[in-house]
Amino acid sequence: MTLQTQPLAYVYCVPQPDSPGQFRQASVSPDGKITPQQIVPGVYRILAFKHPQNDLEYRNAEAMRAYESKGQLIRLVGGQTEHLRLQLSKAGEDAE
Repeated sequence: MTLQTQPLAYVYCVPQPDSPGQFRQASVSPDGKITPQQIVPGVYRILAFKHPQNDLEYRNAEAMRAYESKGQLIRLVGGQTEHLRLQLSKAGEDAE
């Protein structure tokens, strides 16, 4: 019997306006790592939540303004690796 472990968090890479980046989401494993993904170079706001955000309106610039003070803003270039420490946001509460 294999036990499925619940992800520690869910991470969202939200491309900033006028950035060539592409939206990505990933879960954080119990050891704190994210499954390696190819992320297109660009400028991103990296958000982390304890629960999945199935209704995150990442294409809606006005809706995303609520997250301007959340997460980390990073610029990625080809071949770059980043190590981030993120604070978990609470959906609904933090976006008010």
